[in-house]
Amino acid sequence: MAGGDGGSREGVQWPEPIQRVQKLAASSLDALPEKYVRPASHRAPLNAPLANLPVIDLSGLADPRTHSSTVQQIGDACTEWGIFHAINHGIPLSLIHRVQQVSKELFDLPYEEKEVYANKPGLPVGYGSHLGASNSGTMDWSDYFFHQLRPSTSYDADSWPAKPAAYR
Repeated sequence: MAGGDGGSREGVQWPEPIQRVQKLAASSLDALPEKYVRPASHRAPLNAPLANLPVIDLSGLADPRTHSSTVQQIGDACTEWGIFHAINHGIPLSLIHRVQQVSKELFDLPYEEKEVYANKPGLPVGYGSHLGASNSGTMDWSDYFFHQLRPSTSYDADSWPAKPAAYR
């Protein structure tokens, strides 16, 4: 089993002990470890307005008259902002709330239960932490659960946790 103690899964070793962000956050830190603190020049201002965040109407993708311009808007937003607010995407709000709830249940599981599904060095699939440095040279402050669904030959059902049952 890979994970918090630098262990392995199927004999593959991490080069150094893995520190999961959730475990660090629960450890009653007095301050963030320095390797997670970005220089002030790389931080968004605390009062940064979200009013300029691109809002893209995805229903335009279904209309041949607006498809190209919607694709262009998505490309521009990703290039300039790295994010956008999608509207009219067709996903029912009830499904969004259910996915959020089940995801919260997954990340609220005890550390040891998630660690059974830890990713292997060099492979993102499974439970992991963003261990790579950002462009500013600092570490990203996040854990993830990643699944590859396509191509179908890459799908690994064993990387999907058994709990919560609704997650699968």
